[in-house]
Amino acid sequence: MISEKRAKKYGFWKYFEEIAAIPHGSGNTKKISNYLVDFAKENGLKYVQEKCGNVIIYLPASEGREKEETLILQGHMDMVAVKEKGTEKDLELDGLDLFMEKGYVGARGTSLGGDDGIALAYALSIMADNKLSHPAIEAVFTVNEEVGMDGAHALDAGRLSGKTMINLDNETEGELIVGCAGGAGIECVIPVEWKSRTANAYEITVSGLKGGHSGTEINDGRVSAVTIIARFFAQLKLVRTRIIDIQTGEKDNAIAKSGTIKFICSAPKSDVIETVNFYADVLKEELASREPGLKFDFKVLGEGIEVTALHKADSERIMDVLLALPQGVREMSADIPGLVETSDNIGIVSLKEDGLHISALVRSSYESAKQALCDKIIAVASLGGGSSTQGREYPGWQFSKESPLLFHVVKNYREFYGSEPVVKTIHAGLECGIFADKIKKLDCISMGPEVKDIHTVNERLSVASAEKTYDFLLKLLENEIVKENKE
Repeated sequence: MISEKRAKKYGFWKYFEEIAAIPHGSGNTKKISNYLVDFAKENGLKYVQEKCGNVIIYLPASEGREKEETLILQGHMDMVAVKEKGTEKDLELDGLDLFMEKGYVGARGTSLGGDDGIALAYALSIMADNKLSHPAIEAVFTVNEEVGMDGAHALDAGRLSGKTMINLDNETEGELIVGCAGGAGIECVIPVEWKSRTANAYEITVSGLKGGHSGTEINDGRVSAVTIIARFFAQLKLVRTRIIDIQTGEKDNAIAKSGTIKFICSAPKSDVIETVNFYADVLKEELASREPGLKFDFKVLGEGIEVTALHKADSERIMDVLLALPQGVREMSADIPGLVETSDNIGIVSLKEDGLHISALVRSSYESAKQALCDKIIAVASLGGGSSTQGREYPGWQFSKESPLLFHVVKNYREFYGSEPVVKTIHAGLECGIFADKIKKLDCISMGPEVKDIHTVNERLSVASAEKTYDFLLKLLENEIVKENKE
């Protein structure tokens, strides 16, 4: 894929190809973990392989730099492994088929895993090059970041001596992330009772919504399918409706872009059709600028058929809960323009035999605000007769204006690029927050090369950006990071 000349100049390409040849989707990281251990053994480096699969490799300082503080280089070894319909490759067993086209590296029919395979490739290339000048390095590779940052949570930080860390899990060159929100998941169950009835049955499917990441795209005005279905049912209640089924969303950290509600109604079919068509037009008009792709598919499932549906009171109660639950941005930061401070996302709603199951994810820059919003969701569920469990928590990462590492990176960025980097905090969660919680006074930034359309079959890694970012990373390593950060 990469020419021999290019791979000789930039050794990380060799490692990126080796990593791509190993299946390493989330939950399937044993082989990639062992590959990292084999690398450490082959290069005579000390290492630790934790029970969960995390790997730490220790690189001694180059000659003359032994007295400098240790630097942590960190990335995660798992990828979101998805494939195109019709692709026969088994991503549990098979490696990726890489190609280079128009200055980008991709994988045929699958996601690429540039997030975060490039971090591993960078670190391995640095550790294998004995000509580089650098402080002592602790390379930390975590498992299952994409499904809950499990490796970061499980990491024994006592194995690390470094207090300065560069995380290589950012997909925008020239952007330095210096803070992130904390989060918590909430699972609610609203109990229901069922009864067999004979009636006309209908189905409404909402689709064509933008969806998106509930951290990075929650403030873009994107509408959740959960919200639309709840609003629809508020209108249908006027014509005596009982619910058969509700299914919306796929992940708690993704804004639901589609959903379906099935119901029976004792009103005349013509009244139901009229109500559905009228309100569909109302919503399309209201949301035209925000959700131009919004579609409604309405079906008559049967007339006078026997179905099992919820009691009328339960139908109305669970929909009242969905109407009352907060969704989206709750507070914007008063200190950082454009930054979402607190939000929540009702990601999954699923009606099961025992009740309505709701999965929500709350994010906030402040622990107190995060908990207050969690309490509100739990209270709404409780008022609807339900119970809730709060868990899957991860801490926020607070921005420090006095960061010596940030000063060092910005100073070198100006010299290397001849421009200013974008320094920002984000509303999404990063492993940096967990590391900062485990390692007191950790000084940290997140950076990386340009990777487009991560987690999809269209994922592409910019060749030029990967190489330039690597050169910049080497510049950062070559110059000592000092505690005095005044110009």
